[in-house]
Amino acid sequence: MHCYARHGFHREHAIFGGDRCYVVSPSDLAPVIVAGNALVHVQGPKGPRTMDAEDLFVPASQNLTRMHTLDDGEVLTAVEFRVRQVQQQRRPIEAGLGVRGSVMPLTLEERFPSVFVKYAMRNSFDFALASVCVFLDREGRRVHRCRIALGAVAATPHRAHAAEQVVAGNLLSDDVIQEAGRAAVRGAEPLELNAYKVGLVQKLVAEALQELSA
Repeated sequence: MHCYARHGFHREHAIFGGDRCYVVSPSDLAPVIVAGNALVHVQGPKGPRTMDAEDLFVPASQNLTRMHTLDDGEVLTAVEFRVRQVQQQRRPIEAGLGVRGSVMPLTLEERFPSVFVKYAMRNSFDFALASVCVFLDREGRRVHRCRIALGAVAATPHRAHAAEQVVAGNLLSDDVIQEAGRAAVRGAEPLELNAYKVGLVQKLVAEALQELSA
């Protein structure tokens, strides 16, 4: 099947996973639940079922007629974000006057920070030209694990695995942040009119990680 967007006005179309179809997933929530490693709860005629958020979406290479894996009659009833429980012990430290103290455990917001950044032409409720969501598992500026999902650049929320690998195990330094931005667009294949999305995605990823490093 030929995709007419290849030679048409494709300024807002996909830069990843095109060829068969250059449609994009415009949802703001989609990259959030994918980056957040969420569970999706579904109810239908055959009863309830649960799936990983990434399994909810169908790439154009598999099916051109639908963007999700829900069966007829099924509805999405809940999205559940899983935060790994962390047991943190108070560690003894030496206070300034020789008094024994302890390090307070990190809050969930400090240990598992997240951010969503979106670029749209006009208002926040407009469809994004590109968006990014980042979830971290970190202590201080050192990141143990990282999940990055891009929106409006592919038919499904696009995991930036190369960027995740750059960040994981490192401090959120300026060099790491800039390298992650460049890694996020590896493999991009823009069309003539949407090549700007490559630089836009790179900038948004860097901005998101910069915000989390503050």
